Amino acid sequence: MSNFKFGGLPVPGSGIVLPQLDLNDRLIWRIKSFSPRLATTIETVRQNWRGESSRLAGDRSPLTLEIGFQFDEAAAARVLALDQAKFSQSGEQWLQINATQRVLVEYVNIAPAVERRGLGTKLYGGMLTFLARKGYAEDIAASSLSAVALAGSTGAGTNTNFNLAYAGSVRTRPVWTLDIPNTNLVTITSFKLQNTLSLEVLTLNFSPALAASTHWVLTIDTDAYKIRDAALTNYDPVGSFPKLYPPAGTTNTFTATVVTGSGTSTGVTLSAAYTNRWEVQA
Repeated sequence: MSNFKFGGLPVPGSGIVLPQLDLNDRLIWRIKSFSPRLATTIETVRQNWRGESSRLAGDRSPLTLEIGFQFDEAAAARVLALDQAKFSQSGEQWLQINATQRVLVEYVNIAPAVERRGLGTKLYGGMLTFLARKGYAEDIAASSLSAVALAGSTGAGTNTNFNLAYAGSVRTRPVWTLDIPNTNLVTITSFKLQNTLSLEVLTLNFSPALAASTHWVLTIDTDAYKIRDAALTNYDPVGSFPKLYPPAGTTNTFTATVVTGSGTSTGVTLSAAYTNRWEVQA
């Protein structure tokens, strides 16, 4: 627990990025325990006279993080209330839990108890609680898929198959980038991306077609369920946004299809950026 830090995101209202607060500097703050409490909510309905129930829905509940701490005011002439205000006034922030992972959290409460009184200072011990609405940790460093060259043609288009080995243990939602250079001399009428492992298929039918000899950059944000070009024009897809699936090390297989208005496209690429996601462990 040597890397336990809170902050790094803009504070609501002011927009000022909160500097990271080291919760285990071993001078003022010391982490004594860390208990992630994950639960799954499953909704069911009874079947009359059958002695069983039907599953309606299910998903993970927000993750509660309980942190046992010790805070020594004498160590740096700083009162606990000042740091408590950083928790309570900063909205959602990153909680770094080790050297490589972090969790998006929001402050719930702090329950301090005085362990020792000094000359105007106190030594506190207690429990600090955060709530992570997404319920998982993610890598601090982003991962990526290098640009894959896509061919395109008329009719049913041209399929390009590629693989992406996902290292995380919890599914993640990548941001895909379709890049069509101005050296491409044909219009693009359709683009389809399919995760052939999960059978998720996303189709974009362009009306009017994407013009030839024009640089187009389309961002497909799987987490936000949004597709935009560089001019911030939104595009409505058909189907499902393809995600990356565990268990860790799973090779996710994809097929990308480009359909042109005439002739063969050139220089079209598809890339992706994402973060590996993980279960939070004590």
